Amino acid sequence: MNRLKFIACLGIAASAACCSAEAYDFYVSPKGNNANPGTKEKPFASIDQARLAVQKLKKTKQDDIFVGIHGGSYSHRETTVFSMADSGSAEQKITYEAIGEEVPVLTSEVPVVGWSKVAKPAKGVPSKTKSYIWSAPVPEGLGRIKYLYQDDAVLFRSMTPGFEPPVRFNSWRGNGGSRDRQYMTLPKDIAIADWTDIQDMELCILPTCDWTMYNLPLESIDLDEMVVKAAFESSYGLGRQKKKTWEGTPTAWFANCPEGMLEPGNWYVNTRENKIYLVRKNKPEGITAPSLLEYIKVEGDINPEGDEDQLVENIHFKGLVFTKGQRYTWDHDHLRKNLQHEWERHDAGNALLRFRNTKNCFVKACRFEHSGAAAIRLDLSSQHNRIEGNWIRRMGGTGIVVAGYGIGFKNTSFKNQIIGNHIHHIGEAYFDSSAIIVFQSEANRIANNYIHHTPYNAITITGPRDLSTEYIESGQTALIDVSETFGKQSKGEDYWKTRFTVLHSRDNIFEYNEIHHAVNVMGDGNAYYMSGCGSNNTFRCNYIHHQVGSHASAAARTDGVTHYANFYNNVFYKITKSGLVLKYAGHKAVNNIFVDSYDSTKSKGWEGGTGWLELRSGPSYDTVIKNNIFFDSSGEPSAFLGQKVSSRLKKVDYDEIEFSGNIFDGKGMSAKEGASFVDKMEGNKFSGVAHKKLTAISVVNDRVQINMNDPLFRQGYEAVDMSRMGVPETFPDSWLKYEEHMPMQKLFIAH
Repeated sequence: MNRLKFIACLGIAASAACCSAEAYDFYVSPKGNNANPGTKEKPFASIDQARLAVQKLKKTKQDDIFVGIHGGSYSHRETTVFSMADSGSAEQKITYEAIGEEVPVLTSEVPVVGWSKVAKPAKGVPSKTKSYIWSAPVPEGLGRIKYLYQDDAVLFRSMTPGFEPPVRFNSWRGNGGSRDRQYMTLPKDIAIADWTDIQDMELCILPTCDWTMYNLPLESIDLDEMVVKAAFESSYGLGRQKKKTWEGTPTAWFANCPEGMLEPGNWYVNTRENKIYLVRKNKPEGITAPSLLEYIKVEGDINPEGDEDQLVENIHFKGLVFTKGQRYTWDHDHLRKNLQHEWERHDAGNALLRFRNTKNCFVKACRFEHSGAAAIRLDLSSQHNRIEGNWIRRMGGTGIVVAGYGIGFKNTSFKNQIIGNHIHHIGEAYFDSSAIIVFQSEANRIANNYIHHTPYNAITITGPRDLSTEYIESGQTALIDVSETFGKQSKGEDYWKTRFTVLHSRDNIFEYNEIHHAVNVMGDGNAYYMSGCGSNNTFRCNYIHHQVGSHASAAARTDGVTHYANFYNNVFYKITKSGLVLKYAGHKAVNNIFVDSYDSTKSKGWEGGTGWLELRSGPSYDTVIKNNIFFDSSGEPSAFLGQKVSSRLKKVDYDEIEFSGNIFDGKGMSAKEGASFVDKMEGNKFSGVAHKKLTAISVVNDRVQINMNDPLFRQGYEAVDMSRMGVPETFPDSWLKYEEHMPMQKLFIAH
């Protein structure tokens, strides 16, 4: 990132700005007691007790209320719920914050104790680790755990070597009915010694598609047919990847079984025996298991059939650390509650901090780390909330979820702000997770975030792709009877116009974000992805670079019924596949800068992209591609423009597109690659010589540099100020450190 000197620790600045230690109305300390009055000398022991005290104080105090929280560990075994009774108001903010430089840590971890050496390991344990197996009782009340921790590290659950499912289906959903989405045929040589405890095991799989990843609980096995049954059905067929680019890649494996005890730190749980087994050369110490999924929930009153919900407002959290929560598991209402392609759950309690029907709430300078699910959710009616200056890392699921109501006319999620957060290494349990996902939510601002090392999309904005309650993905989130409301329409132009009345992911602004190393594991993904959206979403002044995943699709892409998206003043650098993909009508790509954004030597097949800018399908009316700069330093042959050709998609109509003022500076670039555009090349410029004609752009230390004073920017082109991209300079230096490699990548490649 283009950063200068860091000024101050954001957490300290945030606390100092609001009040001094003497000004707190109540105090909380790990050394406190809930029978205390909550004073500085006699603090409470829990945030929940402070919440109850605030309820009473609100009756007599009209000004803002502050609760100071001392550093130390706070163990959560039950979710702390803030309801309407705890709400602030437009005139009264209620803040729960760290005191000074202290670090309050919210955790649900429970020590795993009573370890003993196992004399006779279970069948299937590899011979190389048989001498290093230890066992301990599962802590009371935890059941079938999915995560274990030691210090700040996740211990990786036992996982078998990967395999390629033997059956390939004709369609993504399987060959018909739901059976192919719940049953999977096993390879004949699958090495599981004993299936007795199959309900403890999970099938981990990239199913027929490479944009979704499952951790499926298992129900039973037919040993004669060698077919396993998952505990519930999913959206896609449990078979081999349909895409030829994954041919021969092991995309499935079993977790939580003796066969996966391959190296120190691997473990599995046997609920029949109520024991945890762990590979360790010496006696295990400091091992903990999480007991809770959702730590804090702020929740108003819900009225799905009415126009308005009752919203909790002005509850703020500052300087807290949320860590070591459970991993979530899809359950029997999965299809009813899944968002597009099963990337997330709708209205679900799977985040450490959840806001459900809230407005004007604030999360600042908090850390969310080393946990099994999502970090933050804004659900249903979420309005004018602000998530700013937080550090989110090493999460099993999504970083931040913003999800309004499903199909219908209730449009009550809007104008939230997600600003200046550092989000990285998320999706470590569910590889199809995004750093930020927005579903059915309007006019939000996502700005100045620094996002990197994601297994799939960095930012996803989506909604229902099909107006049917029978549609597997998102359809069952509907609030209306779709067929009764709209009738049985074909997918003609009237249908498209109708559907946009219930697609509420519109008018969102994504600006000044920096994103790199997105889509590191999965396929068909993008740093920024739009699908099932309303109109007028704007992606401007963002820097996407070093996207080199072998199965990635593009840096930014419109898909699934998305119309009228805007791409202004973005910088794309070192994108192996397509830089920008435009699908459907009305999009505007103006004044973007592409630098080495397409590598024709590495881009093969459907996922490979076809050019720096790709037109994937029509209709193409109202499309504008203007004043973009394509700068190639390689000198290799490269297509500045490409088109996907498919019998399923409508062809691009080049006559409908305004294509003017674009600059192509690169020895290997050729207008011939866009043959259908040859007659529209007037008004575009080609240099044919790399690094000679264009002085406004350079690459220094593997980072794009823009010369703001170059004469080019006085000729109708806009200069892009890259110093404004990424988190602000006040973001703590210590919160920007990270490990380069993702453990999940190592595991996936090993399989």
